[in-house]
Amino acid sequence: MTDKSLIIGSTVALPKPELDLLMADLRKNGFQTVGPHVQEESIIYTIINGLKDLPRGILSEQKPASYRMIQTGKDRYFDFIPGGQSWKQYLFPPRHTLFTAVKDGKWQLKENNAPNPRYALIGVRACELAAIHIQDKVFLREDFSDPIYRLRREGLFILAVNCLDPDETCFCASMGTGPRLSAGFVLCVTELDEVFLVEVGSELGRSLLADRNYDLPWAFIQTTANQAMERAAESFVRTMDTRDLPGLLAGKLEAGALQLFCVDSVDGESWYNKSVPPGVRISRHVQYERYVVNEFLPYLKCKNRAPQIAVTGCSFGGYHALNFSLRHPDAVSACVTMSGSFDIKSFLNGYYDDNVYFNNPPDYMSNLSDEQLLTRIRQMRIVLGSSDWDFCLDANVKMAAILQGKGIFHSLDIYRDNSTHDWPLWQRMAGKYF
Repeated sequence: MTDKSLIIGSTVALPKPELDLLMADLRKNGFQTVGPHVQEESIIYTIINGLKDLPRGILSEQKPASYRMIQTGKDRYFDFIPGGQSWKQYLFPPRHTLFTAVKDGKWQLKENNAPNPRYALIGVRACELAAIHIQDKVFLREDFSDPIYRLRREGLFILAVNCLDPDETCFCASMGTGPRLSAGFVLCVTELDEVFLVEVGSELGRSLLADRNYDLPWAFIQTTANQAMERAAESFVRTMDTRDLPGLLAGKLEAGALQLFCVDSVDGESWYNKSVPPGVRISRHVQYERYVVNEFLPYLKCKNRAPQIAVTGCSFGGYHALNFSLRHPDAVSACVTMSGSFDIKSFLNGYYDDNVYFNNPPDYMSNLSDEQLLTRIRQMRIVLGSSDWDFCLDANVKMAAILQGKGIFHSLDIYRDNSTHDWPLWQRMAGKYF
């Protein structure tokens, strides 16, 4: 078929082997194709070379604290839900060489003038694209833009995918960010059993698709795709009620009694990163903590010289909050965990070293005998929040017993109202504690 009928907004039926050829065209045009790939019973984002590298016939099942992959045997490539990694590693890399220094009699500096890589992200979901747009607001501001992010973002090719099989933990529909995409992509795919329906989102997408063999979709195929997306939107069981969020802390924020700082994590590169050995995962976390101590805390104190610093987090963020607070009691005056889980050994496949020990609160707190350090921890306000139906309740009870055994005053606050490990509980906790 010729490309005369192809315009931005067009939707065509693309045979599945043609997507393989389209990715080959992208590589010929200087793009590195990055997409989902199965590795060690998890789905990671990495360089791929075609359909053969995608998770064919894989359906994911995610529940609170549970993730597994199910073999379906179907010739489908995007039935899974994204795992612990994100696309941010390709737009705002954790490491980037600015220059090298060589000593030949005297030091000589050589700037890194290597061209920025051009990435084609294959399989971006609506929730992930919404996250990229938030990153754009942070790194591409009018008053400042990060040069590395800007160059990578400007050359980015996004092949997005409409999500037809949301999991129990998904809630993008309530946030207005999915499961169907409407803009921000070069091409957008809806996968059916036999074909991909592909929507054109830009001139670059139109020109690439023009070289492929496609057909206009039959009315039956379009109806099937629309019905599948409607079923997906209606299948969400989890919601995030954002109506009262601005008002929860607005009074204290506007009065200047409270200032919030949100520190991003690198869990996708550390604890959740099954593509690297366990020792590398814990080392990456140690590097992250050094960044928080040596770079973020000085920045925070420049912005706000108040001596009181409270650290908080929900779910795995509760681990980060408690671990950081116990390791740095001189920097923290209060710690509030919401449905936290504190034992990280399950992420490391039996691997154990000093870094694991000194970042696993149940281990190092059980053996802590340094009275000087204990005295500083005892001066901190600690709240462990949980609920009777929270699957992390046992972890909080055990952590409270360890703190009690060390004479550390704390509050174990258990909501006995059948609340579960979810955002409505944490929203109420935030309003209560802060």
